[in-house]
Amino acid sequence: MVAKSDPRLAFRAVLDSTIALAVWLQIELAEPWQPWLADIRSRLGNIMRADALGEPLGDQAIVGLSDEDLHRLSHQPLRYLDHDHLVPEASHGAMRRC
Repeated sequence: MVAKSDPRLAFRAVLDSTIALAVWLQIELAEPWQPWLADIRSRLGNIMRADALGEPLGDQAIVGLSDEDLHRLSHQPLRYLDHDHLVPEASHGAMRRC
C-alpha cells in the first residue's frame, strides 16, 4: 500500500491503462497477434506486481524472445529485420484489422 500522494500511483494508473489497451487489442486483432499480446499483457501485469510488492522483476520472454533479443531488435531493426525504425504518423491511417 502506498499513500494517495505517492507518485507511483500515477505510474500504476498508466500501467493499468496500458494493460487495458493490451486486452482490447487481444479482442480486436486477429490470431497471429495473440501470442505477442498475451505475453505483453502478462509482462505488464508482472511489472505491476513487482512494483506493488517491491520485488525485483524477473527475466521474462515475449514469444520466446529474451530481454536481450528484444533490446537488440528494437535498437538495430535495420540490421536484424531489414527495415529501419517505424515511427507512427497520421498518414498511416487508422489501425486496420489483420
